[in-house]
Amino acid sequence: MVCCDGNACYYEVGGAQIAAKAGYSVLGWNHPGFGGSSGLPFPAQERRAIDAVMEFAVHLGFQPKHIVLYSWSIGGYTASYAAKTWPNVKGVIMDATFDDIIPLVLARMPEFLAGLSCAVVNNHLKLDNFEQIRHYKGPLLLINRMFDTMMMTQPGIMASNRGNVLFENIMMERFPKLMDEDTLPIFERLFSARHAQMLDDLRRDVGVDNDLCEAMVRSYAQQHSASLPSR
Repeated sequence: MVCCDGNACYYEVGGAQIAAKAGYSVLGWNHPGFGGSSGLPFPAQERRAIDAVMEFAVHLGFQPKHIVLYSWSIGGYTASYAAKTWPNVKGVIMDATFDDIIPLVLARMPEFLAGLSCAVVNNHLKLDNFEQIRHYKGPLLLINRMFDTMMMTQPGIMASNRGNVLFENIMMERFPKLMDEDTLPIFERLFSARHAQMLDDLRRDVGVDNDLCEAMVRSYAQQHSASLPSR
């Protein structure tokens, strides 16, 4: 497992340690400029860093098809880049991350600086996770921290979590018949559900039959395969 930790986090205390304690072979690394790493954490250096990490993993004898990429928060940028560059990796886990950093920047900057903020990000700090991960067609697990205020563009509004947007975009890319303009409002309402009763209300309003849904999935898996179609 190659672990890409988040901002102000180090492999000595980050996700790499959790994966190692779970019994996985783990390769952790610090972002350029973090810990004992040289350089600065700009996108170009981040890309070169994860390329070097992946090359080192292969040098150690781990083939891409046996490597899982785990990322937390801003580490989603390097993991999505690695998945795009190494499309044969076994799988990707994106935990508490975002689709694009610009909306998060704009939510925290004064409105009169919006134009300048966009220019600076686009020219020097562009982190476009979705545009990278959309090229990866392998197994992908998204973990969304619904109450993660750092991922929200509106404080306390769960639906404004940019992890939701990442999920929506990936679903529309991979499952266009499942996620479209008609079903998107249902997913957005799902993302806003704060407790079980709101989920029950949603199921009732849209007429979801859990038993029927599970039976259809099991039937398809038995007749075809456990890998559901994306088109």
